[in-house]
Amino acid sequence: MDMDNFIEKWSKIACKDSVYGSGTKYQAIMRLLKEKSLKEKMSDEPRLSHLYLKVNGNSKYLSNHRLNDNDVKLFLLALEEITTPVTVSIELRYNSISDEGAVLISKFLESDLCPIVSLDLSYNDLSEIGAVSLSQSLQLNSTVQKLSLRGNKLGTQGGIQVASMLQVNQTVQSVDIAETDLSSDVLVAMATVLHGNQYVECLDLSRPLLHSRQEETIVHLSEMLRINSTLTTLHLSKHGLTDSGLEVLCRGLRENSTITNLNLSCNKISRDGACALAKFLSRNPPLKELDLSCNRIEDEGMDYISTVLSRSNMTLRRCAKCVHLLAADYKWSCNTHDLSFSSRLNVCYNSINDEALKRLADAVERNYALTDVYIWGNDTGREASKAFQKLLKDGRMNADNIDVQAYEVDGVVHLAKYEISN
Repeated sequence: MDMDNFIEKWSKIACKDSVYGSGTKYQAIMRLLKEKSLKEKMSDEPRLSHLYLKVNGNSKYLSNHRLNDNDVKLFLLALEEITTPVTVSIELRYNSISDEGAVLISKFLESDLCPIVSLDLSYNDLSEIGAVSLSQSLQLNSTVQKLSLRGNKLGTQGGIQVASMLQVNQTVQSVDIAETDLSSDVLVAMATVLHGNQYVECLDLSRPLLHSRQEETIVHLSEMLRINSTLTTLHLSKHGLTDSGLEVLCRGLRENSTITNLNLSCNKISRDGACALAKFLSRNPPLKELDLSCNRIEDEGMDYISTVLSRSNMTLRRCAKCVHLLAADYKWSCNTHDLSFSSRLNVCYNSINDEALKRLADAVERNYALTDVYIWGNDTGREASKAFQKLLKDGRMNADNIDVQAYEVDGVVHLAKYEISN
């Protein structure tokens, strides 16, 4: 096993390091690595020459021993000693890795024999210095396919460096720079770079720091969507997106043929925005997942979408009742009898009342392509409760495809939140 091989080499290196004199941190990391190794051995999935190095600081073993730059150094030394062909996924989330650790990883990425295919440094202590170092190394790297720097304070300079890297790099397919204090300049740069980028398939730009109310960044993103033919997943959560901004975004989406997952949660979308979105959905786009959770589409906005689902669109695959309109879960099929796809609609927390939710249930009953619905966080009354109970009893919906379950008290049907396993 590749993990056992790594543990052996890391253990020898770590025991020689004075930092691990007390042994407490060493034992914590060793326990976490061995647990990961055991899970891999018990898994039925084949793991051909792949090492998944997952040491997240929010693990119960590392709550008081989060990784720092020295730990990164020891991990990289152990990886250098592995001589058998292997690919490596590194996940070091929620630790205390700083720019110094990022520089160490950057040097490792420049190696001709670098085995890293996925690098996740989310929620560490990186600044624009670390982002610049990693971006410059990735310009020369040809192995990394997935990069996540979520939750680090990259700022404008760091974000622009990531965009510049994508102009050169031809292997990175997924980029997550959400919650990194991105400015409007970074969003414009990313949109401009993606005009011609033919490799990035997934991009998360959630929660930028925007000070303008003109939504000019949406204009650039819309134009990018009109031109780009590779991107399939786009996260624009917490952009302060309004109805007028969504109308602009839909212009680009109407000419896009690849986006299947769109996250618009936690914005300022209301009735008119839902209307614009419904018009877009009526064209049967390839959209499979749509997340509209934590907006305010309310009853009228929900009715616009329900009407489209019941009459026009037959491709959206999953529907969430929390107006979590999970566009990524909306899976559409032009044939209502084509059940090879599952569709999801998430409309959680959208101030939708009982009657509008009942009409959504009626739309779900008619649209057999729609398999998943998430509605928690809205005002579910008696009519909606009975309607969704019927969908579950009739077998139209599976209990694992909806985030509520029905129960009765004194003959009155109510809905309770249901935690879906996946």
